[in-house]
Amino acid sequence: MDFSKLRTGELIAGISGVLLLITIFLFDWYGVGGAIGEFASAAGVDTGVNAWNALDVVRFLLILTALAGIGLAVLGATGRSVALPWLPASSSRCWESSRPCSCCTASSTSPAPTTSST
Repeated sequence: MDFSKLRTGELIAGISGVLLLITIFLFDWYGVGGAIGEFASAAGVDTGVNAWNALDVVRFLLILTALAGIGLAVLGATGRSVALPWLPASSSRCWESSRPCSCCTASSTSPAPTTSST
C-alpha cells in the first residue's frame, strides 16, 4: 500500500474511520453528572458508558461507517477502484485523461467547434 496515492478526501475518511472506532470503545458518550454523579464516583461506581454499551442498533451503523471510511482509504492506497454498475466502464479513465473518450463524445449534442480562416 502506498499512502502517498491517497487524495485528501480519502485520507480524511480513513483517519476519521480510525478515530470513530477509537471513540466508540474508549470514551464515555453518556454519563451521570452533578451531585449524584460525584457521589457515585466517590463510591467507586462507574457513571459513564461508551457507545458500544449504550447504543443497541446504532453501534452497528457506527462500525459500518468507520469501516467504510477505512475501506475507502485502503482502496485508494492500493490503487484499486470500485466498479459501480451504473457508470460506463470507461468513465473512470474518461475523467483522468486530457481527451474525452467515446462515452463523452457520443452523448455530446453540441456541434464541434469550427475554425474560420480570415
